[in-house]
Amino acid sequence: MFFLELFFGLVLVLWGADLLINSAISIGRKFNLSEIFIGIIVIGFGTSLCELFVSIEAVIKGATELTLGNIIGSNIANILLVLGISSFVKAYKFPKINAFDNIIHLVVTIFFILICINSYLSKMWGIIFISFFLIYLSILLKNLNSVQSNDDDNKEKNTWLNNRILTSPILLGVPVIFFSFVVTMIGADITVLSAIEISKFFGISESVIGLTVIAIGTSFPEMAAGYAAMKKNRPNLVIGNIIGSNLYNILLIIGISTFFNNFKYNLTNIFNDLIFLLFCISIFFFMAIFRVIINKQISLSLILVYFSYIYFLYNSNF
Repeated sequence: MFFLELFFGLVLVLWGADLLINSAISIGRKFNLSEIFIGIIVIGFGTSLCELFVSIEAVIKGATELTLGNIIGSNIANILLVLGISSFVKAYKFPKINAFDNIIHLVVTIFFILICINSYLSKMWGIIFISFFLIYLSILLKNLNSVQSNDDDNKEKNTWLNNRILTSPILLGVPVIFFSFVVTMIGADITVLSAIEISKFFGISESVIGLTVIAIGTSFPEMAAGYAAMKKNRPNLVIGNIIGSNLYNILLIIGISTFFNNFKYNLTNIFNDLIFLLFCISIFFFMAIFRVIINKQISLSLILVYFSYIYFLYNSNF
């Protein structure tokens, strides 16, 4: 029963986030917002909505290890699974990305790991994370003016709802976005409650459930976006989504979550996972520097490493 509830909750979370993204894109186009702006602000944030709502719900209910597990696991899945799945569609050379974004991605992740190991996530750290996020966001927005949008290369499928939102962005678009928030919140609530019950039933720590089942479920939007991007031969979109989502997860989601409850956790339960996250972010960093060609062999290796990690997690908890 709890597994059905978990599945239903994840479906609601994913559907609500998908509805929000589509609605926001339609409104953005109606007001002539650039493709870059929509991609960074709307889609980048949208694919992290699942992690945001699930994490807040978990912290409110006192399951802070579930929140940490969700964020750590999602970032690991973003690097290993999204890269792995996207290159199954078509092999590609790691695109040239801004050195600033690559370094920020590495530094923020290492900073987060060090705080988790040497301190605890207090409201003070939450304020620092959110402040850093706003600074990074302002830098992105300042650079938007120097980039030309290309809507012809990134057309979305015109559904009936999207067309209606284009004609009535305020009267219909805003209520649809609000509805999508409600659906996502309900789904997050069901997901967290069922995950907690499953962990209690099997004697599995909340951090392991967050690192695996919920982390993979809330990373579905990133995986789907990566697959769709490579179907259109857009590796830049894949890499940008990974960096953006990982930064949102740490800076914004952890930052916001610290305000809802005391962030208590057992370092022993997540220490190995933090080290593995460091390993994953290092792989990503050097792949970006040397612009590695991600073929099916590397793709399979990334996926194999991920599921070996999952096997290790569950094997150590039984």
